[in-house]
Amino acid sequence: MKMQSLEMVSIEELSVEDLPETVSAGASSFGSYACIGSAGTCAGVEFWDSQSLIKLRPDVEQLPGADGRLLLKTEDARYIAVPVSAAALLDILVEGTTGRVIFHDLLDVSDEDVPRAHERLAQFLEALRQNKVLNIQPTEEGTAPQDRVLNRARADFFRRIPLSRQFGSQLAKLGARVRALPRGSRIVTASLLLAGLLSWAVWLLREGAFANASVLVVEPIVLVGAGAVIVATLWLHECAHAFAMGFNRLEVREMGLGLALYVVPVAYVDRGAVYALRSRAGRAAIALAGPLLDGVMILFAVTLAVVTQGWMSEVFSAVFIGQSYLLAINLNPLFRTDGYHALEAVLGATNMRSRAIAYVFSSMRRLPQPLYLRSVSPVVKAGYIAYLAAGVLYVGVLLAVTVFGVFWVVGAW
Repeated sequence: MKMQSLEMVSIEELSVEDLPETVSAGASSFGSYACIGSAGTCAGVEFWDSQSLIKLRPDVEQLPGADGRLLLKTEDARYIAVPVSAAALLDILVEGTTGRVIFHDLLDVSDEDVPRAHERLAQFLEALRQNKVLNIQPTEEGTAPQDRVLNRARADFFRRIPLSRQFGSQLAKLGARVRALPRGSRIVTASLLLAGLLSWAVWLLREGAFANASVLVVEPIVLVGAGAVIVATLWLHECAHAFAMGFNRLEVREMGLGLALYVVPVAYVDRGAVYALRSRAGRAAIALAGPLLDGVMILFAVTLAVVTQGWMSEVFSAVFIGQSYLLAINLNPLFRTDGYHALEAVLGATNMRSRAIAYVFSSMRRLPQPLYLRSVSPVVKAGYIAYLAAGVLYVGVLLAVTVFGVFWVVGAW
C-alpha cells in the first residue's frame, strides 16, 4: 500500500474545555505545538524509524467530525482532530506496524522530497504520541517559553466536581423526545415562544422597567437572596445545554458543580460530544441554549422587581444586575465561554483562541509556526489578529466595569 505526499498532514488536540462546561477533568493539555517548539522533548525521524511497533491504543475510536474533520475519541472522551489525508495511515496504525515500514515502504514521494516528508511524518507521529493515542508513552511536557504560553492558552482554569450523570441523561432524553415531534409543530411553537419573549422585552422597555430595576441596594438580605436565586439559575442554565444536546442526538456524560478561576462557584455539563456534531447550527444552538435561558431569567427578574415591593423588589433588582453581568461574562469571546463556542460553531473554527495566540506569539518571537497553521490563508491569519484585538478590548471593558462595580459596592456598604 502506498501513501501520497504528507504535505498537508497535521494534527491538533480538539480543545472542548468550556467555562463552565467541559469534558472530563483529566483531559490532556498536550498539543501538536509542543513537538515544534520544544528543543529536546520531541522525538525525530531516527526515533520513529527505529520503533518495532507503532499502534493506536485499543480504546481509540475513529469518528467523522464537524466540518469534515476526522476525530479520534479516547475512552475518557477526549477528542483529537486529524486531517482526512491521514486516514490511510491511521487505518494501518489500528493493526500496528514498524517505523521502518512507515518511513520506507508507505511513502510515495520523489527523492528530493523524502527528507521533508520524513520530518513531517515524524512530527505527525510525535503529535499523536503527545496526545496519548499511541502505544508509546508521551514525553514530559516541554518547558520552552512558547510551550508554556501555548499550554496557558489551552487552559480553562476550572475545577470540576461531578455530581450526576443520570439527571443530564434524562434532560437529553427529553430533548430527543421534543426532536421526535413533527417539524412543523416545532417550528410554530418555537416561533410563538420567540415572538412572546420579544414582545415581553419590548413591553418592559417601554414601561421603563429596566431602568427601575437597575438600582442596587447593598443590604445583606438582598445580596444573600439574590445570590441564592442566581445559583439556581446557573443550574437551569446547564439544564438548557443538556436539553439542547439531547435535541441534537448527543449524549450527556455528566453534570456537576465547579469553581471558575478555582474560586467562583458555577455549574457545568459535559459537552465533549459536541465536536462530533456536523451541524454548525446545532453546535451554535447548544452553546447559546444557556445564554438564551439567562435572557429569559433576566426578563423574569425585571418583571418581579417591578411588580413586587420592599426587600423582594430589591432582591430581584440585584438578580437582574447580577444576571446581566454574568451574561456579559459568558459571552466573552476570549475565554472558553458559551459566546466563544457559539462563535467557533458559526465560523466552523476549532481551537480559535489557542490558534490565534499560537500565530501571534510565534510571529512576534519569529518562531516556526505549528503544523496546523502553516497552510492557513493570510485572510484567516488577519482574522486571528482581529479576533485577539476584539477579545482583549472586550475583556478590558469588562474589567473596567468590574472594578467600578466593586468600588461602588464597597462605598455603598
